[in-house]
Amino acid sequence: MTHRFWPDYRAIDWADNPTVWPWRYFSPVELASAGSAAKGDTWLLVDIHTATCLDALRGALGHSLTVTNVYRSPGHNANVGGADQSQHLLGRAADIPRSSIRNEAQFIDLGYRIGFRGFGFYDTFIHIDTGDQRWWDQRTGPRPRPPLPDDYA
Repeated sequence: MTHRFWPDYRAIDWADNPTVWPWRYFSPVELASAGSAAKGDTWLLVDIHTATCLDALRGALGHSLTVTNVYRSPGHNANVGGADQSQHLLGRAADIPRSSIRNEAQFIDLGYRIGFRGFGFYDTFIHIDTGDQRWWDQRTGPRPRPPLPDDYA
């Protein structure tokens, strides 16, 4: 099995040796581009910081969290109408269905404390990423960061 290492990324052939997977709460299939495993593609580009933040968020919430694609291949990103510079292309983003978020305020607060800086609010999911700080709403566009508990300390 071969690994290629970059400063913030790891390309892992997780089918060859699943014991190299370092994250507790998420499987490679959950982070992979849709359909890649079905096509026999077992390579996954993982942003180590983002995967670690995602794992920490799930642990801090204390309940399961559904994730729809973290890494997106360019073809998958185009098919879903993703932004040309989407953080998903770098494996730095996750879309979390609202149905798996029990307490939205807690999710946002913990996500921000753990290291997510991009928050996008859509009808059926919340997008989180470790890119630059920005907040937006599907209907209204950019929005200010809401106050977090530490803002009142």
